[in-house]
Amino acid sequence: DPQAGYYAERFLKHVEAGYQAGETDLEPDTIFYNCVMGCWARSTEPGAYRKARSILDRQITLYTNHNTTATNTPSRCRPDVYGFTSVIGSCTMVAQSPDATTAEKQKAFGVALSTFQQFRNSKHIFQSSPNHVTYGTMLKACGKLLSKDDPQQIKWIRKIFRMCVADGCVGDMVLSKLRECATPSLYKELMQGYTKHTIPSEWTCNVHEQREAYRKQPSSTTTTKPAFATRKRAEV
Repeated sequence: DPQAGYYAERFLKHVEAGYQAGETDLEPDTIFYNCVMGCWARSTEPGAYRKARSILDRQITLYTNHNTTATNTPSRCRPDVYGFTSVIGSCTMVAQSPDATTAEKQKAFGVALSTFQQFRNSKHIFQSSPNHVTYGTMLKACGKLLSKDDPQQIKWIRKIFRMCVADGCVGDMVLSKLRECATPSLYKELMQGYTKHTIPSEWTCNVHEQREAYRKQPSSTTTTKPAFATRKRAEV
């Protein structure tokens, strides 16, 4: 549904307003924010990536305000890897529009990069960090949003992949996106003579593709619902 992002965000704003008005049972949680950002991340609507980023900003503000207020209850809306990666993914969708200009793609890449950097530099705040999907999505952003003749593309492909190696997040998606966006010579340089089957274990030590950290829903063994939904149903 092309209108899914609008409907989801309208519902979120209604719940946020209720919470800010003192209805503490309506505090939106991480899953709720992730679902709404996920709607925008799959949207081809103009400016969808800015919508996704604005929702993440509101989530960060709510989480920060909660943690700086005297309270005995932990915040339920801590931003996580899914939310940050969804915003980066929403930026790559700009490339799917036949009307997207080079300037708009560059703006979208700027949002993707700043989101990635904020996440990677705030591990201690959000108790979460980029995973192999985050890195794969950033490499996709490099390939889709920066032109082949832009020196920034090579610069950021190289930097992002090296950070990925340092974080032990070189999974199958990362290698696939690297091959798609890098020239053969750059791919060979970054792989340092290794192949998919011979890369050092240090490169992959934090890849958990089977239990996938990048998701918006709890595992199938749980029945967790958004916190506000288990106590009070908001009327829109």
